[in-house]
Amino acid sequence: MDTTGKFPVKSRSGNEYVLLMYDHDSNYLHAEPMRAGKHRLLKAYQSGIAFFAARGFKPRFQRLDNETSKELFAYMASESISFQLAPPNCHRRNSAERGIRTFKNHFIAMLCTTDPNFPLQLWDELLPLAELTLNLLRGSRINPSISAWQQLQGIYDYDAHPFAPAGMRIVMHEKPAQRTSWAPHGIEGYYLGPAKDHYRCHRGWAIDTQRERIADTVDWHPVTVVMPGASEKELLQTAINDLNATLELVNSTENTIKLMPQLTHLQMRIKSLFPPLINTVDDISSTSPNMSLVKDILKVTESIADRIIQQQPDEQRVVITDNAVLEEEDFQPSTSSEQRVRTHTEPTVPNPVRPDIPIGGDNVTYTSLCKSKRKRRQKHVIEKSAPLQQLTPHHEEIEASFPAIQKSIPDQSLDDAHKRQHGWEVTRLKAHRGPVNQRSKLHFKAQWTPREGITSPDTWISWAHARKLPVTEEYLRTHTALKSLLRYLPISAPMSPAQLQFAAATTGTDGQPLRYAKLMKGEDKTDWIEAHACEFDRLLKTTCTMKFIHATAKPSHRLASYYNPQCSIKHGHEKRVRGTYGGDRSDYTGDVSATTASLETLNILLNATISEPQARFSTADIKDYFLMSDLDIPEFMWILLSQIPDRIQQEHNIAQYVVGDRVMVQIDKGIYGLPQAAVLAKRRLDAHLAVHGYRETSTTCLYRHDNRPILFTLVVDDFGIKANGEEHKEHLLHTLRQLYTISVGDGSKYLGISLSWDYTRRTVTKSMPGALQKALARFNVTLLTPTYSPGGYVTPIYGKKTAQLARNDDSPALDAAGIKRIQEIVGVFLYYARVLDCTMLKKITEISSLQSTATESVAAKVDDFL
Repeated sequence: MDTTGKFPVKSRSGNEYVLLMYDHDSNYLHAEPMRAGKHRLLKAYQSGIAFFAARGFKPRFQRLDNETSKELFAYMASESISFQLAPPNCHRRNSAERGIRTFKNHFIAMLCTTDPNFPLQLWDELLPLAELTLNLLRGSRINPSISAWQQLQGIYDYDAHPFAPAGMRIVMHEKPAQRTSWAPHGIEGYYLGPAKDHYRCHRGWAIDTQRERIADTVDWHPVTVVMPGASEKELLQTAINDLNATLELVNSTENTIKLMPQLTHLQMRIKSLFPPLINTVDDISSTSPNMSLVKDILKVTESIADRIIQQQPDEQRVVITDNAVLEEEDFQPSTSSEQRVRTHTEPTVPNPVRPDIPIGGDNVTYTSLCKSKRKRRQKHVIEKSAPLQQLTPHHEEIEASFPAIQKSIPDQSLDDAHKRQHGWEVTRLKAHRGPVNQRSKLHFKAQWTPREGITSPDTWISWAHARKLPVTEEYLRTHTALKSLLRYLPISAPMSPAQLQFAAATTGTDGQPLRYAKLMKGEDKTDWIEAHACEFDRLLKTTCTMKFIHATAKPSHRLASYYNPQCSIKHGHEKRVRGTYGGDRSDYTGDVSATTASLETLNILLNATISEPQARFSTADIKDYFLMSDLDIPEFMWILLSQIPDRIQQEHNIAQYVVGDRVMVQIDKGIYGLPQAAVLAKRRLDAHLAVHGYRETSTTCLYRHDNRPILFTLVVDDFGIKANGEEHKEHLLHTLRQLYTISVGDGSKYLGISLSWDYTRRTVTKSMPGALQKALARFNVTLLTPTYSPGGYVTPIYGKKTAQLARNDDSPALDAAGIKRIQEIVGVFLYYARVLDCTMLKKITEISSLQSTATESVAAKVDDFL
């Protein structure tokens, strides 16, 4: 056995490596995905041994590299497996090395045939299919006439478990019970492999739900592989047969005349396939089978044209030329001295003009109906650039009152010009066009406010005029490519009082996150320094979480992380700084997963509270929850001198510990940001609660007492308590006060959710007042006219018999700032969608699946969502 190198992308399951196990007798290669860390190697090895043992091939002798943990040696000894280490720096003696090469080549070839949009984070889901296809191709050493797969697992029944190329784009059928009445009958996804426990079923990854799904009916949409089908010759022969059969049935000249432009265009396209010297059908050589077929098609089309000309009345005769269909009365025949010359240029047959269909008439289609509704619905986000709109005839009567913004206004502000233009004002900017780096050629599409029941068409204004508008700053901030133009605005528009009221606790009045380095340069520098000093007092004195040490006191094999202060404003005025540990540089390899109650559990608890007449809901919060748990081994962290207030430096004599421009601290208890802080704190709390009869149920983080009628959920350090009696609630609070300092709430707010209780009518109403306003203020979005669909409208393509897949995204990729903005938007709105508004959940989930590789098209979807 041996492990491969680190895979370039971490999988959704957290796997980064593949443990490859090679059975010599059967020539079988088995792959086990594994996470990083030596303790993960033992777990993957145990899984692989169980795999071979279940099929009667339990190993008795193991050859492996000398870079192996002691835990693995101990396990092999307990399983009576003798082992042999390969010589140092001589890996070729290990047969698994050659197996890794074979497997990697096979797996790379499989990844190359996946769909271009297949998420690489699902690579470990393709390992079972890669193992299946590889071992079906490998022969057994014991019996070379059978495959390695058959030697180990028996004959593979393809009829029961068919499979296809991995990562192909598919559409999985949804049963009527799983979908709504008018929902599509399929869901898009990617193929992962056969479902071994089901008969003729497939495993697929659903794009919308971001979950694996098993389906028995799948529609295939390959991109990199060619599906079996008819050849070009067969397609041409079928087209000839169809044309001949149609020619025998056509008796109506009137119906055929309508198709003349299309028939002429077809004839010209076929002739364009041949060299310019070919002028007639008879000139086409019949030596090639395909050319013979094309010749037949030309004869059929020309015979149709001849029949139409012969059956037409003289006064309505049409003449077929290489480029157009002309009425005979407009056609001037050539004289004897003039010969008509046939050209071989590309035909320019105009498309037939479709007359307008009145809305509400008998001929209204679903497409036209949707388009008409979209024209009446005004959107509140920035649309894509569009060409300059021309005034339609029904606007002529009010054209005189339109704002003449296209005219030059050299030396006056646009606001003064608005007063001269009959009170018109710009509501918002909708789009832009022109190069960003040449402001003189940049134009913006302006939407004007309706006046006296009249709506003005959108007009384009230059950058010189747009830069003076108050709405321009908002538009520039919502487009990453235009943010560089903010410095050219004359005055930055301040945030409105409404936006100031709903400013988030972790963002400033400009809507941007509060950064400690930036706050040290602001007007409230003194207040923030004092708040930071209080945090050091809490960490050094009150909780004894950390202490200053000499850098030489840290063991040489241990890693020191960095200090990252987090700033926020509580209750609108209280400045708070929390010292956090840089968790991305920790060398801790133990368990770091701490569970919390889900929103579904909370909803059930709220319903249970209003369902019992005596039940009442309340909340509790533990103070310094993460700072009270003792660590198994201490952690270490560097703190910059510039981050330590002067008062703290003097009180603790920091000068003796300074190394360059930083100081080392030893962390003995849990601290914010420490990977294991959450799980250690929960273990400590669970042990304390168990002593007093409170135990976690089979539902994650839902606790009940052994005898008392009380239930509560736990989300980090927040308790949601349902108690049938005040004395039972007080018993829980008394238990918590023995170990912690807690604050108690009346149940009106929990996890950022406002709860309005009516125990008489047995109702509870959830809300998050100001949450949307905070979010929109943070991302500088102003709502003008509501949009009633979070996903936008995608025009369907009618006439296709197969399911329509999403179009490939060929738009340019966003820079790091643009991707970070999308990630922040997803993080802010995802919780709100899960708690209150599930209508936006599908769209925000779709955006989150694309945020790591976001493009301008994804950014447009985000703008439409906002």
